Amino acid sequence: MHNHSKQSYRVHIRAVQPSDIKPLARMVQEAWHTDDSLDAHAQAQLGMLDAVGCMFRSTQILVATLIDNKTGQEQIAGCAAVVDRRHPEHKPYRVLFARHAVRALCALAKQPAYVVRNGKQVAELLQYQHNDHRMLRQAQREHMGYQGELALFIVDQRLRGFGLGKRLWQAAMQWFDRRQIARFFLFTDSTCDWQYYEHIGLTRRVTLPTRIPAQVEHEHNPDHVKLAQTDTGMMTMMLYDGLVHANKPMGNTVSNMD
Repeated sequence: MHNHSKQSYRVHIRAVQPSDIKPLARMVQEAWHTDDSLDAHAQAQLGMLDAVGCMFRSTQILVATLIDNKTGQEQIAGCAAVVDRRHPEHKPYRVLFARHAVRALCALAKQPAYVVRNGKQVAELLQYQHNDHRMLRQAQREHMGYQGELALFIVDQRLRGFGLGKRLWQAAMQWFDRRQIARFFLFTDSTCDWQYYEHIGLTRRVTLPTRIPAQVEHEHNPDHVKLAQTDTGMMTMMLYDGLVHANKPMGNTVSNMD
């Protein structure tokens, strides 16, 4: 889609449908799971695991689509997965996403052993989840509790310029407002567009420097690898929070978890 054709499309926000899951997982994979050491199928399954992991715990998933004004054809363009933390038992997508997670795990089980048992990609996913819980516990100890969470916020990188991010963000805030959720949080990291959250007035509450583990071949069995004691680099994981109305920041405190 080129800039001169933008007027030919309109943005529509709706609830997620089962057919949306694969294109949404593709967006997650393209944004965060591109690795030349894995084949395209393995990358797709890792993207699926990451996406459904975020959406599994969601109370509502809002999907942004672009609709061709002439043909009516709809293209999935992004999503905002929102959580009402006051009712953790209400997870309407649990069964649907659990099924997709099982399928992705089964597909990965057919890949080389290093991807499933000891691969750094799977290890990183687990480490990120652990770090998210650490940051949330610290934020809750040092600040007020949160009623809501933005579990996933993503827009197709190829469809920038249509105002999709703004429309999705407004829809998420309106959903929080209708449910009388005043305060919410989200997780992000230094590989994402974290500046956007500061631009719209959120406050970074916790930062957590995180090593990216390396993997090395076993000296006697090249098909078996282990995580190295060294690392391939550093990234910073972050927890941001804010008020629903006007996205007013809740303060300027930043806690570092070294």
